[in-house]
Amino acid sequence: MRPDLDVVAGEFAGYVDVVSVDVSLEPEVAQSMAARATPTLIGVRDGSEVVRHTGRLTRAELGDLFQSVADGEPVAWLGRRDLFLRETTGLALVVAGVFAGPAWPLVLIGGIIMALSFVPNLRIRRDRVS
Repeated sequence: MRPDLDVVAGEFAGYVDVVSVDVSLEPEVAQSMAARATPTLIGVRDGSEVVRHTGRLTRAELGDLFQSVADGEPVAWLGRRDLFLRETTGLALVVAGVFAGPAWPLVLIGGIIMALSFVPNLRIRRDRVS
């Protein structure tokens, strides 16, 4: 992720400062920022945390994160993996609900999960086409 982080940091030079901390050498900094896993990205604007993400991000997701810090607004996206997991979980619940008797609460919960993951996924697909 470091090469992507360097590229995106270069694109936002002058708007966003990137500070990298080696938590094995400076555990007190990690503890003070409540960073419990690596990598943890924390976006701070005007002294307030605006975004926090733990885990790997793609270059596009890093760009979204940096843009949100530059704008001072929270990130309004879910990663593609997150959306895929939500869609497949919803589908699995619907299928299990249909074949389990039918168990309508499972069908309903699965349908809600699928619907909630469908709208952000449309935005991601639309962004790929443009």
